[in-house]
Amino acid sequence: MSNGNRKITAASDNENRLGIASWYYSASLTF
Repeated sequence: MSNGNRKITAASDNENRLGIASWYYSASLTF
């Protein structure tokens, strides 16, 4: 159970990093 939770946390953390990276890239293009 805890192993599955770790995978879910890691996946969502990875999505957050991708979201921040894409937002930063879009912001740099806009400004």
